[in-house]
Amino acid sequence: MSITLQKHNIRILEYISQTDFDQINKLMEQCISQDQINLKLEHDYKLHLSNLAAKDETKVSGKANEFLYYYNDELVAYLGISCFDGVTGELCGMTHPMHRNKGFFHRLLSLASNECRHSNYSKLLILADGKSESGMSFLKTNGSSYAHSEYRMKRLSTIASSDVDKELTKEVFSSNEPAITTSELEIRSAVKADEKVIARQNAIYFGEEEIVEETGEYKITPLEDNPENYKTYMIDLEGISIGKINVDYSDGYAFICGFGILPEYRRRGFGRQAMLKTIHLIEAQGINTIELDVVCTNQNALGLYQSCGFEEQSVMNYYHLTV
Repeated sequence: MSITLQKHNIRILEYISQTDFDQINKLMEQCISQDQINLKLEHDYKLHLSNLAAKDETKVSGKANEFLYYYNDELVAYLGISCFDGVTGELCGMTHPMHRNKGFFHRLLSLASNECRHSNYSKLLILADGKSESGMSFLKTNGSSYAHSEYRMKRLSTIASSDVDKELTKEVFSSNEPAITTSELEIRSAVKADEKVIARQNAIYFGEEEIVEETGEYKITPLEDNPENYKTYMIDLEGISIGKINVDYSDGYAFICGFGILPEYRRRGFGRQAMLKTIHLIEAQGINTIELDVVCTNQNALGLYQSCGFEEQSVMNYYHLTV
């Protein structure tokens, strides 16, 4: 779909193409350079979804997820909708520094909001970096209410392999649990047989998930549908999967996400042990830059990541969007 007004043109898409990706990436770099902020556009993952849809027509739903605003054939504003749990729509976008306060982003948000009214999202969130003056001003003008914030954390100091090995053999004590050593934990690549376990664990860690009406079970995302550089690892204790962790790899960089330990195995040192083993696994591939996101109010997770060498880099604010 395309809307043209003289020098203005708006493209509305379900999936982005490689050309769209390159234009979005260029605009993102311009905004980051100007504002010194973080943008959580998920456009790498969206390009992957586009490639999947090109191979499998069943993945084409006809929903509008991507809204691109052009002026004189240049992409000057972008807004995308992401949904990771089947029920929450997350909106994030940007406007070129030279084209702000012209109503371009408001126009895209109006179109996206109209699309959301016809979707089955039970919750809508709009994202903005806490350091983004234009983003925070827009949210105040729009009347959005604060939901929560996330820290973007980066592992600044590299733990030497010998230090990691010491951590992996150190006993972790708790006041009411026996001492447990990390050698009992195994981090392994997930296989197809783990898909049901992963779906159940995601529901436990991250809240609502899509339910398949016919079976009453959680909707499974096939591992083969993940990008090639996106790996899921199972955290096993004596043959039982007690948690999972995802790593998104790129050149010289890794992003950790989807990390969780089952409630009955928490507060026994397994989370930190699993994180250290994952760091070791990543660094063994020659990657020393590792990042992750954590909700600011999750003090347990925040302390765990800090103890593993991660430090806060930026804050991403989430606001409720009323449509």
